[in-house]
Amino acid sequence: FLIPLRTEVTTDDFIGQELELEFLIDMHQIGSGIHHGQLLIDTGKYTLSYAVEVHQDTVHCASRKEEREYCSCYMELGQKYVLYRVGSLSAGLWAEQSLELVDKLMKRSKHQNYLTLYQAQILYFSGRKQEASWILDAYKKEKNSKDTPEYGYYLYLTTLINREHSYVQKMAEKIEQLFLKNPSSRLLFWIRLFVKEDYARYKGRRLQVILDRIQKGSNSPLLYAEGYHLVKEEPFLLHDLSKPVYQLLHWVANKGLLTRDLVQRIVELTQGLRLYSKTLHLILIKGSSLWSNREVIQAICQNLLRGQCYGAE
Repeated sequence: FLIPLRTEVTTDDFIGQELELEFLIDMHQIGSGIHHGQLLIDTGKYTLSYAVEVHQDTVHCASRKEEREYCSCYMELGQKYVLYRVGSLSAGLWAEQSLELVDKLMKRSKHQNYLTLYQAQILYFSGRKQEASWILDAYKKEKNSKDTPEYGYYLYLTTLINREHSYVQKMAEKIEQLFLKNPSSRLLFWIRLFVKEDYARYKGRRLQVILDRIQKGSNSPLLYAEGYHLVKEEPFLLHDLSKPVYQLLHWVANKGLLTRDLVQRIVELTQGLRLYSKTLHLILIKGSSLWSNREVIQAICQNLLRGQCYGAE
């Protein structure tokens, strides 16, 4: 009754040392009660086993289906933003498709305020600034707590409407105070990338804080998208090939987002490396399709020699 969405994975599917493996549960194959199953992963050298326990209550099957559809809408909403942020989806299409998803979610979500604020963000970035302003004005009139990440999100959105430097700085300070109270909030962390003066003014600082977050274990596509947005515009923001940089570039390569300038910068950074990197090899192989010249081929060969990799793969 366990159905993996993929039956084969390669090193290309990993982000750093982590792999997301999705699977479905065929509810038609099981009755009510508790059911146990296993997912087996054969690496060629050993087999990994993951136990799965499924609790089935036929009374709540319909509600579970609705919950899955609800979660799917939320995931799709995030995916649309990532596609928009990396330039794979136009602002118009992103807004149109995202607003449809928001409408669906608002009919059954407990997080109405977050969705309303996100609706304002979509409207603003798609050029419908007056409509976004009306939403924010309506939110302001409500009696919402001012100590939550949600309120920080509202403050950030007001800085899009009011671009005066003094106002933006004032809101940035309030958001920073909220982050000190809610240090685990991923939303507030993301907002600070755009309003904190150091990050807004200096792209290198913004990239570094993103890489630090990745180093600490974050695998958020939103972070990877923001990191890509920075290095795509200015490849020289990359100063080394550290572990979080490899993770970011691996994500970029897997998404087919490498550019010629970015590949050129990666090649430059390989000079002086002493250790072989499988991740670097995969990145350079994908990059060679964009910029297949002597320097790229040489970088690939040097990396293989460092690992004493000879013969066919």
